[in-house]
Amino acid sequence: MDFVTGTKWSYYSTNYVLLVSIIERIRKQPTDLFIQQNITSVSGLKNTNVYHVSMPSIPANYVVGFEETDDKRKLNNLTPFDGVVGDDKMYFSVEDLYKCDQRLNTEKLEKTNHDRSVATG
Repeated sequence: MDFVTGTKWSYYSTNYVLLVSIIERIRKQPTDLFIQQNITSVSGLKNTNVYHVSMPSIPANYVVGFEETDDKRKLNNLTPFDGVVGDDKMYFSVEDLYKCDQRLNTEKLEKTNHDRSVATG
């Protein structure tokens, strides 16, 4: 580590990007399609999606990023990194996050045959 535990924090999203790469290689399909077919539709998540610029429309819950430099805000939407999923580009409604939380906390994540097949590939 670059610092003593508890003195600073640091965030890296490489692990999420790696996970997406693994999913795409094993399942042989884009992550957004995998997530839609195997997670959001079977879990009743109606307002959760992966967004990328080649989609036909912008999701209703799309959030635009900004950065602030010298007290001025400018758009920083990470568009040059479009197509990289896992570290961003996933959008959830509060209701869908609640459904996920409830499903995880009630141990209903892998109770169906469909869930087991998704988990095991």
